[in-house]
Amino acid sequence: MTNIQKACKKCMIISDGDACPVCGEKLSKKWQGYFILMDCTVSIIGERIGYKCDPKVLAAISAATPDEAYAALGVDKARLTAPDDVAREEELRKIRRMLRCSNHCDALVPKLDGLVKRGQIAGSWRYALRVR
Repeated sequence: MTNIQKACKKCMIISDGDACPVCGEKLSKKWQGYFILMDCTVSIIGERIGYKCDPKVLAAISAATPDEAYAALGVDKARLTAPDDVAREEELRKIRRMLRCSNHCDALVPKLDGLVKRGQIAGSWRYALRVR
C-alpha cells in the first residue's frame, strides 16, 4: 500500500502523515507541483515564494558550543532529554518551524550534540507550489 502525499496549506511542506510535522495543521490531498529547497540563500523559486533563512538557525549553526546553539534556537535542552514525549515533540517542533532547507539541517544537526537526529527535524524537504 502506498502512502498518499499531502501538503500543508500553511507551511507548504509535503508529508505522508495526517498532520504537518512543522505546525501540526491538517494536511490537504489537493496540491499541485513541488520543489525541493536545497539552499534558501540562493534559491530563486524559494525567494519568489517567500522562503527566507531564519536568523536563529544561522546563529545556531555558527555557535561555538551546543549550549549556544540551543540558546540561539530558543530550545530547552532539558526538555529534549525528558522522558515526556509531548515536551520533547514541542521542542523539536520549534526547530522544524525555523528550518527551511536541507543544507541548514545538515549543518545544524552536528551542532546539537547528538540529542537531535536529522530524521527528527527533516522528514521532508519537498514543498508544494500550490495547495488548496
